[in-house]
Amino acid sequence: MKISIAVTLGIVAIIAVAVITSLGNSSDQSNQNKIRVAFFPSISHAVPIVGLENGIFENGIGE
Repeated sequence: MKISIAVTLGIVAIIAVAVITSLGNSSDQSNQNKIRVAFFPSISHAVPIVGLENGIFENGIGE
């Protein structure tokens, strides 16, 4: 019984947060046509990142 109450409260909290965040409207109109691109660096991305920063790949890429 206690677990079902906790699960129900968790679901209600998630729904409440979703509703509250969806009601917020950004008044800044300049961000509507922008696409933001990012990456999540990990150790497997280290070689190309270091290579680009040090200019190792400039001849191959043509930058």
